[in-house]
Amino acid sequence: MNLYLIRHAESVNNARFRDADVIDLSLRDPDPALTDLGRVQAEHLARFIAHAAEPYTQHPHGRALLTHLVVSPMRRAIETAQAIARQASLPVEVWDDIHEVGGIFDSVDDQQQPLPGMTREEILALLPDAHLPPSITERGWWHQTTVETFAQAHERAQRVAERLRAYAAAHPEARLGLVSHGIFLTLLVRVLVGAPFREPLPAYFYHNNTGITRLEFIQPHEIAIHYTNFIGHLPSECLTY
Repeated sequence: MNLYLIRHAESVNNARFRDADVIDLSLRDPDPALTDLGRVQAEHLARFIAHAAEPYTQHPHGRALLTHLVVSPMRRAIETAQAIARQASLPVEVWDDIHEVGGIFDSVDDQQQPLPGMTREEILALLPDAHLPPSITERGWWHQTTVETFAQAHERAQRVAERLRAYAAAHPEARLGLVSHGIFLTLLVRVLVGAPFREPLPAYFYHNNTGITRLEFIQPHEIAIHYTNFIGHLPSECLTY
């Protein structure tokens, strides 16, 4: 199986933090939408996935890069997947375990307060044909009473890695796209390649908005990294982080 890890397009928070030149939690939206530029990025990404040849290979144009798509339940990922699903006509499944580190939370008076996230109805309004797990209800999907720690996110990345290994064993010919988030993608790649966990992390896998990393599952615990953070689908004026 080939796995394509995709970071979401530019979110409102990405733009706010860039403009402020600092990560100020008082500026953040708990579950931000895409910016106008982010929507343009998502369309470039979707067009590339629907029609482009595999980067760095001689595969012919005309086939979709992906056969299946899974996506985080956070709004910025859902809106990115919406563009891909529309242009590439892909089946979409929402995985509630590939969200960004921390989960959904608001920052009030320097206190982080968990929030439930998008409801089942809200997600299906954007992805009407998507398959959602029972854990996503009309009360949202983030059911924790605390904000996820970095160590807990690492443990979640380990569980997702096992889930992906099982998926690869069941679907060896699949080309699976996974739309997720910058920090979680770093944790997931590190787990898949066997890197040890330490805080702070000694190395990150950088992903621009809509950057693509391709991993191939050779054996359950043997991974080939074909490329990381491919952004050839974006014109230079659309590059953001």
